[in-house]
Formats: sequence, structure tokens, C-alpha cells
Amino acid sequence: MDHLVDTNILLRSVERTHALHQQAVAALGTLLSSGETVYFTSQNIIEFWNACTRPLDRNGLGLSPNEADAEVSRLQGLLTWLPDDPSVYPEWRRLVGCNIEIGIAGNPSP
Repeated sequence: MDHLVDTNILLRSVERTHALHQQAVAALGTLLSSGETVYFTSQNIIEFWNACTRPLDRNGLGLSPNEADAEVSRLQGLLTWLPDDPSVYPEWRRLVGCNIEIGIAGNPSP
């Protein structure tokens, strides 16, 4: 069976101090080890990036753009991208890489 991951599962999987961290990791692990296909979309990763790079005091995870990029790369290695419009995700990755965007508009990255 195919599964589309929710962005909150992705976020809980990297937020080690969250109460649902272990459940998120276990759920993904169970699906993947059973040979299930777990998909992510461009929207998932865009939301994930925004929350990861948003400061802690603004309800984010406070990761640097480099840390968020490493997490996105890790997820890309585990999950299967489900393209919407094939140009959206690569273009977003290019823009984020060029501009080192963080999750709050108007706040330059450190």
C-alpha cells in the first residue's frame, strides 16, 4: 500500500524532544521496513523547511538552513517524492539554496 506522509510526522521525526518523536520515528520505520512506499510532496518539504528554520520563540525548531538541508536530504533518501508539477520542487530547492531562506519572512539568516 502507498502512503502520503503528513508534514507533522516529518517534523516530529527530527524534533527529538517532542513527546511524539518516538511514535513518528516508529511509524515511519514500520512502514519502510515492511516495504511500503511512503511519499512526500513538494508542499510537505516546503512546510517542513519553514517550520525547521523558524526560530524557537516563533514556534519553530530553530534549525539553521544547513541543518534543515541535511534533514531534507535525509528524508529524500528514505521517502519517495511524489511530484505535483515537476518543476516546483527542484526550483524551490534551488531558490532556498541560493538565498539561504529561513522560516520567517523578513528575518535574514544568521
